[in-house]
Parts: sequence; C-alpha cells; structure tokens
Amino acid sequence: MSWSYDAVGARASEVSGGTTKTFTTPATSNRLSSVTQGTTTLRSFGYDAAGAITTDAKAGVTWTSTYDAEGRLVQAQSGSFTVGSYVYDAASKLAKRTVSTVTPAVTTHYLYDPDGHVIAETTPAGVTTREYLWLGDMPVAVIDAVNTATPVTYYVHTDHLMRPLKMTNAAGAVAWDAVWKPFGETFSITAAPKLDLGFPGQWTQAENGLAWNWHRHYDPTTGRYTKPDPLRFVDGPGLFGYARQRPTALIDSGGRFAQFLAPIITCIANPACYTDCWRCSRRSLSIKFHKNHTYPNAPGQINEHCNPPQKQKDPCKGLRDILQEHERKLDQYVREPLSMDNRGFLAEALGTYNGYLSGKIYNSRVNSLKRQIDNFKKQLEECENGM
Repeated sequence: MSWSYDAVGARASEVSGGTTKTFTTPATSNRLSSVTQGTTTLRSFGYDAAGAITTDAKAGVTWTSTYDAEGRLVQAQSGSFTVGSYVYDAASKLAKRTVSTVTPAVTTHYLYDPDGHVIAETTPAGVTTREYLWLGDMPVAVIDAVNTATPVTYYVHTDHLMRPLKMTNAAGAVAWDAVWKPFGETFSITAAPKLDLGFPGQWTQAENGLAWNWHRHYDPTTGRYTKPDPLRFVDGPGLFGYARQRPTALIDSGGRFAQFLAPIITCIANPACYTDCWRCSRRSLSIKFHKNHTYPNAPGQINEHCNPPQKQKDPCKGLRDILQEHERKLDQYVREPLSMDNRGFLAEALGTYNGYLSGKIYNSRVNSLKRQIDNFKKQLEECENGM
C-alpha cells in the first residue's frame, strides 16, 4: 500500500493491489468531500457547522452521525436503523455503549482507572463481566466471564505501538489474532473472544466502523478523524489526520496531538529484563480482580519486582522527568487553561469577550508547550539510542 498527500498533509490518494483511490479535499477546506475510484464515487461526506462528519454515503447506504452539544458522537445510524448509541461521563470518557446490530441490543458500561484506561465492563445492572490489566499504557491481560464460576484469563501480545496482535489462553493457545493495515484498518481478525482495543487510546466500534479516541472518533479506512482537532493546529495545518500521517511511528492516545511512544521505564535500561517484565505482568494476575475470584500465577520462576539491577542507572532519567512534567502541564492547560494563566492575560481576553485574542493566547501557550515536548522527546530518543 502507498499514499500521497496534499500540501497540508491530507491524504490525496491510496494505492493498494493495483487499485487507486482518490481523496478529494476542497482547496478552501480541510474537510474530505469524497473518495473515488476512477469515475466511481465510493464515498461522499456531509458536515455540520463545527466541521464534524454528519453523513457518510457508501455502498448505496447513508450513514448518519448525531452529536451532543459537546461535539461527542451520541448516535450512529445506517440508513434509518440505529446501530449504536453512546453516553459519556464528565471527562468525556465513553461511559455507556449500546449496540443494536445484535438481538437483543447489548448495553455495556465502562469503568476507568485514574490514568484513563478501561479496567472493567459491566452490565446496566452493575454486574462486572470483563476486566482489563495494564502495564503502564500496555494492555497485558483480559479476564473474561468474570461474573461466572469459570472466568477465563487471556494474555495480550502487542506490537511496538502497544496495539494488540494476539491473545493467548493459559495453555498458550492463540484465542484471538489480528492483522492490521498501517492506519488501523483490520486486514483480518480470527477471534472467539472479542477485543475492542486498537491503536493506543482507541476503542474500536464495529457497529459504526469507527474507533472512539477520547476527544474524537477515528475512521481507519480514511486515516482521518471525524471532526477537526480540538487543539486546532498543534500538528500542522491538517486538522483531521491521524498522528501526522505516521501511524507506524507515532500515536495519538487522546485524539488531540501526535506522541512518541513512552518506553516501559523499568525495562529500558536492561534489555535482559524484557522477558521478566512480561512475566511480571502476568504474575500480577494473582491479585483479586473480583471479590469472588482469584486468578492464578503464570507458571515458572519470575523476577518478583521486574526491575533492572540497581547498579545500572538510567542516564536518561532527567530527560524523562522533564518530559513527563511538560506533558502534565500541557494536559492541565488543555483541561483548565485559566489554572495556568499566571499573568491573567487569558482571563482578561475572555472577560472582554475577545474570542480572537483569547484563541491566540491559548494556541500560543499550547504550541509552545508542544514544541518543548517535541524537543525533549528528540533529546530522549537520542539519549536512548546512545545507551
């Protein structure tokens, strides 16, 4: 597969298996208007005033997306049939999902840890049916059928992006196997248990063909989000593209800006620790996830703490610390810009209803932090390559 892009980084064409698709974006807009193959229009799109896709006509059917006042997808329809509906919490995390493509419709509630990872799925009655275990931002295990007498643990195997490739059971047999195209579209999935995890921070929704990515939904078939970047131009003039069109090297865990992957800190200084880290993540399954069940340790001898030898110091620790601090500042400013408005300039602009000035101040601060973060990431990458 290969792609070409226009001057602002929007996809202009895709070549796959000798077939070329053309992506048309008007010169006066970032909004994708159509996808064609030769003289045949494969898809055409309609938008609301905020730039979010409201209609997607494909294969003779018009798909319709409905948004709430915050710009979050609340309903997806295929023709006149509602395939899914969605409810969000105060932090805009997906709290409730109803899939109507099965009979009867299935409603799932999601619970999160403080870092924003899904740790459990429950029924509307509050019964926990599935739990997830994470090592940092990497999924390592799924515990299915938690509400039964025979819960099943699956171990998750990821690629370099921390995107799931396989799940294996306690016997090591493959229970779920995925092959992904570069921008996250599935080439094939062989599955008995389901797994909705995709790119880091994304939760795939088969009923609508999209992936929920916190602040936006993402369409892997176009490599674009369904609405503009809420931070506007932090990743350049293109407002819809995923991870600066570098999906094999960068991620966008929140649907706002591209990021380099953070390594697993406890293992980065000693490659020999990688195996023990993986085993350690499995061993942590011995804790009680549910009041009625305790899950067994993985077999074999395991490094209890999964740390590199103490004598090996991490020469990049200082860079990691300052990078983490700046990422924290950016996240805090995006969430609560007035909390970091030390000189009161933003508050003054907002108080006078000067939208242009307040937007300029806000974007200037965000872009400044983003540039600093990118600089520290490059320095960290150089440091790690020299280790």
